Amino acid sequence: MTRGRFDYPVEAVLTGVSDFFKRKDNVRPLTEGDRLDGKTCLITGANSGVGLAVAREFARRGAHLLMACRSGIPEVGEALRRQTGSPSIEMLRVDLSDLHSIYALCDTLQARGVQLDVTVCNAGVAPPHARCTPQGLDEMFMVNYLAKFILLERLLRDGTIPNAVFGGNPRPPGAPRPRIIFTSSDSHRGSTPIDFDSFGRFEEYGVRRSIQLYGYYKLVLNTYATELSRRLNLDGKVDVGVFPMCPGPVDTNIIRDAPLLLKGFMSFVFKVFFQSPEKAAAPLVYLAAAPEVEGTTNRYLHMMTEKPMDEKTYDPEAGRRLWECSAELLARLLREHPPNNS
Repeated sequence: MTRGRFDYPVEAVLTGVSDFFKRKDNVRPLTEGDRLDGKTCLITGANSGVGLAVAREFARRGAHLLMACRSGIPEVGEALRRQTGSPSIEMLRVDLSDLHSIYALCDTLQARGVQLDVTVCNAGVAPPHARCTPQGLDEMFMVNYLAKFILLERLLRDGTIPNAVFGGNPRPPGAPRPRIIFTSSDSHRGSTPIDFDSFGRFEEYGVRRSIQLYGYYKLVLNTYATELSRRLNLDGKVDVGVFPMCPGPVDTNIIRDAPLLLKGFMSFVFKVFFQSPEKAAAPLVYLAAAPEVEGTTNRYLHMMTEKPMDEKTYDPEAGRRLWECSAELLARLLREHPPNNS
């Protein structure tokens, strides 16, 4: 049976606290000179938590910001404009559990001729039990992994993220490369290998299984990030930088749907021991803005520490099979639930 690093919520929380206090930063902190002026940046899940903190920093550093969210429209964007003084903030509606909503977002960006410099796949969920999406998939599987594959398949194929392999519109020599950043988790370590026989299959589960699947899907995500980097960047030349990262333990609302007693305990631990979203945003903003990241790819940050991922994420055969299974599942979804305009 597929499982991640942890079996129980308390185990995951305590490990997060331990990792936070044992961290050894090995990348430099950002300065005010690390800017995003003239860059168009898309962030999913930007209405709260780490996503909102990242959005605030992007706006403050001069980015043209597109906040792709399911809720908080337009009040979160309006508040951010007041806080940062940036007029270049727009909120776009997307429900990453719904194939049609993802395609509608991509259609909008394509119709506008948007060219993304930084794409942050940040949105994630940790429901206490299985929930079914409009297309019959498990919500955690969809939002935490497959939606990212679907979104990027469109953005790359449409050339919304400039690239040579899928869009045929690479940036000219010497121009900054687009960057794709995934909010992942160090809980991917120790997960079982990807089970392709049960890939995408809906199953009922409760809190304990949810914890197991959360880390497992982060392994799936990091394996996809590695394969995406492998396919985009040929012959040792970086066309698009791809970066998975873990912000570390963060005081966010990801536990909003947890059972009451568990939610109370975890909320207390989050408030006392976990870092604020503003501090947790640092590695993601670093990957987006630091000039020394230019021309590199598939670097993993755990907080502000660069290190290798679980070795299973680098397996070329696993990456190939994951890509093929994801593409086959997407093709089936499109046949059974065709979007109106795509």
